[in-house]
Amino acid sequence: MQRGGLFTLLGEDGSDLLASNAPVYAFNVHGQSYGAQGDMALWHRRMRHVDTEKLLRVFKHNLVEGFKLSGRLTATCACDSCRQANIRRVPIHSQLEYADPATFFGHTISTDLKEVPFLSFLGYRWVICFVDHFSRMGFCYFLRSKTEVTPKLRQFVNELARRGIKVHNIQSDRGSEFFAQEGTSKFEQGRNAHEFTRYCESQGISHILYPVENKAKLAERWFLDHFTAADVMLWEGRLSPAFWADAIAYSMHL
Repeated sequence: MQRGGLFTLLGEDGSDLLASNAPVYAFNVHGQSYGAQGDMALWHRRMRHVDTEKLLRVFKHNLVEGFKLSGRLTATCACDSCRQANIRRVPIHSQLEYADPATFFGHTISTDLKEVPFLSFLGYRWVICFVDHFSRMGFCYFLRSKTEVTPKLRQFVNELARRGIKVHNIQSDRGSEFFAQEGTSKFEQGRNAHEFTRYCESQGISHILYPVENKAKLAERWFLDHFTAADVMLWEGRLSPAFWADAIAYSMHL
C-alpha cells in the first residue's frame, strides 16, 4: 500500500507512521524528497549543528524541497554540544586592570629572554632583560646559551645589592629557561624546582610565573624599544648586523 508516492510505514503497534507525528527518515524517489521532517533540534544535529537561524530561514523561504520543520519554530539554539564545543578562554588583557603594586625600586622586576637576530662577534646569541616596575629602568645581559640565565640573574641581583637595592619579586613566563620542564614522565614535568627558582628562594625573592602567552609586558616593551633603536642605528651607520648586540647595549646605556 502506498500513500502519496510512499510506501506506508507501520510502527510496532501497527500504526501508520506517516500519518502520525513520529519522526520519519527522509526518502528520495526520482529526485523527489519525502518525509524529511523533524523538529529544530533534530535538524540542527542532522545538519552538522548549523546555525538554527539559517535552518529557520531555509524552512520559511522553502529553499530546500522536502525540508519540513515541526514543533516550536525558534532560532534559539539550546544545543549542549554547541555550548561545550564553543567554549573559549577569556582573552588576556593587554593592559592591567589595576594599578601596579610596585611602590619602590626593586619591588617587582619583569624579566624575559629573547634571541638576538644575528650572532655577535663575541658569540652572543641571547639577551635577557630585567625591568623595574617602579622606575621602568631596564638592564640587559648577553648570553651564549640559555643555561646562563641564572648566572645573569645572580649578576643583576648583586649589581643592585651594591647600590643598596634589594629585589623582592621577579615576574617571568613559564619558558624552559625560567621554569623546570624536565621529568621522567609528562606527569612529572615541571615538578622539580628550576635553578632559577632555587636561586630566588635563596635570596628571599618571590618568583611569580605567568602563562607563556601572557608575557611580561614591561619586558616585551623593553625589547621592542631597544631592538627598534638598534635596527635604526645600524642602518644609519651602515654597520654589519653582527654589531646588533653592541647596538642594544649602547641603546640601554643611553
